[in-house]
Amino acid sequence: MLSTIIDRKLTLLDTAPEYTAEYELAVCGLGTAGSEAAIHGASLGMSVLGIERLSGMGGLSTLGCVWDYYYGTDGGSWEKWDEIAVERAKTGYTLCYPDPDERRCYPGIVREYVLEEKALELGVTLSYRTTVTGVFMENDRVTGLRLLRGGRQFDVRTGCVIDCTGNASVCRLAGCEISYGRDWDGAQMAFSKTIGLLTESGGMPIARGRYTFNGRLTDPSEAEYSNSLLRAATSPPNLPDQLSERFICLGALPGTREDAHVVTLETLTMDECVRGIRPDNPIFHTFVPQDLSNVDRDHAYESEVLCDWFLTASMGRYGFSAAVPMGVLIPRGVGSLLVAGKPIGIDHDLSGGLRMQKDMKKSAEAAAVIAYLGKIHGCQPADVPYDELSEMLTETGCMAAEYYIGIGDLHEKTERGIRTPSKFPQTAEEFRRSLSKPAIMPAWSMPTVFKPAEADSTSLALWAARQLRYEVPGETVELRDALHGFISTEKCGYNFAIALGLAGDERACPHLLEMIKNPPAVTPGEYPAQIKAICLLGRLGYAPALPVILDIIEDNAETLSRDMPCEGYLRRRGDCVSHILAFSLFAAHHICNAHPELRDTAGDRIRSWADKPIEVNAGWFGEDVSGDLLGIAERCFI
Repeated sequence: MLSTIIDRKLTLLDTAPEYTAEYELAVCGLGTAGSEAAIHGASLGMSVLGIERLSGMGGLSTLGCVWDYYYGTDGGSWEKWDEIAVERAKTGYTLCYPDPDERRCYPGIVREYVLEEKALELGVTLSYRTTVTGVFMENDRVTGLRLLRGGRQFDVRTGCVIDCTGNASVCRLAGCEISYGRDWDGAQMAFSKTIGLLTESGGMPIARGRYTFNGRLTDPSEAEYSNSLLRAATSPPNLPDQLSERFICLGALPGTREDAHVVTLETLTMDECVRGIRPDNPIFHTFVPQDLSNVDRDHAYESEVLCDWFLTASMGRYGFSAAVPMGVLIPRGVGSLLVAGKPIGIDHDLSGGLRMQKDMKKSAEAAAVIAYLGKIHGCQPADVPYDELSEMLTETGCMAAEYYIGIGDLHEKTERGIRTPSKFPQTAEEFRRSLSKPAIMPAWSMPTVFKPAEADSTSLALWAARQLRYEVPGETVELRDALHGFISTEKCGYNFAIALGLAGDERACPHLLEMIKNPPAVTPGEYPAQIKAICLLGRLGYAPALPVILDIIEDNAETLSRDMPCEGYLRRRGDCVSHILAFSLFAAHHICNAHPELRDTAGDRIRSWADKPIEVNAGWFGEDVSGDLLGIAERCFI
C-alpha cells in the first residue's frame, strides 16, 4: 500500500512499488540532524540514501545562515566533522567569529562542504532537490519511499527510514499521530528568517547571520505558509537596500524553532526535567535553556510549569538538565521508522530548550545507531538491545552523563559546558535571605545577565518553594509555617506569599488577595507581583478573590495597570493590560471550576464584558490581541 497525502488528507492507495534501488537506511532531510544521521549510519557500514529537497547539506546551520549557535552540549561523532570545519575555515575563508577555536560559529559554506565530503567518502548516496511524496507500508511497517526529483517519480526500497525533515513530513505520510504547539490553542514558537551579512569585529571581516521574529506557524495551509514566508522575506532585516552592512545571502529556509511533534513511544516533558525525573533508557544527556520564543508575550496561555518558570519564579537566567530517552525517537504504531531533530517526542514546553544544534545531532546519532542495531539483530527499533545502544553512544561521547546536573546558571563559564548545580535554599533562614529582595527577570540586553548568578537568588528560592508541593506535606510543615510567618515581618513580604502559593499552601490566599487590592510597588525588571497573585489565586481556587477579579476584568485592567512600569518584559501598556486580563479570565475560570455555584453569576458578568468593544495592542508586533482575550471568555464562560 502507498500512503500519501492528497488535498491535505492522508490517503491509502493500492499501488504496487516499482523499486529502482534498495538501501538499508534512508535519511529524509539532510539538515542539522539528517546530515549526522546519514554520515554516522554510513560510518557503521550501512548502505545509506540521503534525501534533501534543497541543494546541500546542513540545513539551518549552513543554508539557513544560522552559523552562530552556542547552546547545547558537546559530545558525539559529529565533533570530528566540526574539527575539520574549524581547521579548513582558517585557510582563507571569511570567518563568522573572531576566534574559530571557540567552536561556536562555523562558516556555512565550509561546514556544508565538509559534511558533503564526508558523506561521499563514506558511500552515502545523496539525492538533492528531492521530495518524499509517499511511503510504502506493509503490516504497519515502512518498506519503501516514493520520491520526486526533477519531474521524475521513482521508488526505493528501505530497511529503515529516519525522518529528519524538521516538520515530520515522512511521519505524516506514514500516518503517525502528530501533536502541535501548546495545549490551549496549538500555537507554536515564532519562526524567523535569517540573512547573511558581512560585518566587522576588531578590524576583521566577519560573516554573521541576522534575523528577526516573524510570527507563528501552526500547521499552516500551503497558502498560509507561503504568505508567511513572503512577509518575512520582505520585512527588515531581509531588505538589502536598507542595510548598512554588505548583504551576502538570504537564508534558504525559515528558522522554525518548533513544528510538529511526533507522538512516540515515550514523551519527554519539561515538567519531568525540572523535577529531576530521569528515564531508565537515556540516549543522551544535555543542559538546555528555556528559550521559548513567545514573541506575543502571552504566557498566560502556556502551561503552568512554563508560566512559573518564566514569570512567577523569573528563572530565565537558569537552565536545566534533560536525560532524553530512547522512546522519543520511535513513532508509536509504525515500524521501521525513526524520527530525529526537532519533531522528536517532546512536549511544547521542552521544545523551547531541546532544539539546539548539538542536541539535534545527538538525537540523529542515536537514531542511526538504533537503525544499525535493528539491522544486525533483525528487529524493530523498539526492540534493539539497550545495553548495546548505550555502549555505542557512550563510546563516541554522545551519552555523557556528566552533563546531567539538574538546574544551573545558564551563563556559567565552565570547561566543556559542564555547569555547577545551583544551590537551592533548604532552611527557613536561607529562604528568608533569598526572598527579602525582588526577583528580577533577566533581559538579554542587560550586561548583568552574563555575570555570575547572585548568591541567595530570589528566583531559585521561589522555584524551591514550588518544589515543596511535591514533597510529603508532613516533612515540610515547619518550612511552610516559616514562609507564612515571614509574610508580615520581612521586607518584600509579597515574595513569601508568592512562595507559599507556589507551594500550594492555601494560607497564602488572603495575602495574595491583599496584593491585588493594594499592589506593592514594582521594581524595574521585576514581573509585577499583583499579576502573579491573580494567577495563583485562580490556581488555588480561592472563592473570595472572584469578585475582585471580575472587577478587574470589567475595568479592562485600567486601574491595576496604571502604575506598572513599561520596560523589560512588559514593554508597553498593552502588554500589562493583556497579561492582567488573560490571567484574570483564567483565574475566574479556575475558581468557578472549584466552586460551580459561582459560575452563573461570574458568567453573566463576563458575557456582559465580552459584549463591549475592546482593543489591546500587545506583543512583539503591538497587534490587537483582544480576540485572544475574548476567546478565553468564549471557551470558558460563553
